[in-house]
Amino acid sequence: MATDPYQAGYQPVDLQATYEYPEMTAPPAPVLQAIQLTRDYQVGDEIVRAVREIDLAVHRGESVAVMGASGSGKSTLLHLLGLLDRPTGGRLLVDGVDTVSLTDDQLAGLRNRAIGFVFQSFNLVAGESALENVAAPLVYARVRRAERLERATAALLEVGLADRLKHDPSRLSGGQRQRVAIARALVTRPQLLLADEPTGNLDTTAGASILQLLAQLHADGMTLVMITHDPGVAAMASRVLQLTDGQFTDPALAAGWM
Repeated sequence: MATDPYQAGYQPVDLQATYEYPEMTAPPAPVLQAIQLTRDYQVGDEIVRAVREIDLAVHRGESVAVMGASGSGKSTLLHLLGLLDRPTGGRLLVDGVDTVSLTDDQLAGLRNRAIGFVFQSFNLVAGESALENVAAPLVYARVRRAERLERATAALLEVGLADRLKHDPSRLSGGQRQRVAIARALVTRPQLLLADEPTGNLDTTAGASILQLLAQLHADGMTLVMITHDPGVAAMASRVLQLTDGQFTDPALAAGWM
């Protein structure tokens, strides 16, 4: 005759207590994510679509190069990704923040906190020292003066300009001015470094030096997006995206589906 196991003293097994189930967590959000991002311009009676429903995901620690010929939409895309312009369609998330409904002041605050810019033309202020140029973004972040100067000094040391703190930009070489610009981009401790033709105004030797610096920053964990037409610059990126007529030629690669 069969014996009821519970009457015989058996106890049911508590599977929850016996096994440790792995906690399910969502993957980290991209540092930069564009969803059907679009920018139209009115030119006379026509609507020109400079950026066409782009999907793009850039994850923390990535290095991405966007290449394209003149007129491909690179500059428009740069202004959108850097929160310097607003899209006419789609969404853009920066450091997890949906930017579509932000006010101009909120956009400026997010841009100052989350994005460091490196421009082809350096955009340094003449008459101010390298140290003052680098410290400038911290004024808008309302960082006290002593800390501004401390952080600006540390950023200039990081880019190898310990002996140029007091120099006016006019007394610096092109490569040194670009290093000052990179230090200025780093001083706010951004999540993303956005570089627009970072070697475009430099000779071969200075350009190679700047690329080496950018590669080291990326190796140290900086997320980097470079807008360029130079294959040499793009070669240092872990992902190269080709932009043509406002669209990526490989949408899946841009969206991070591959």
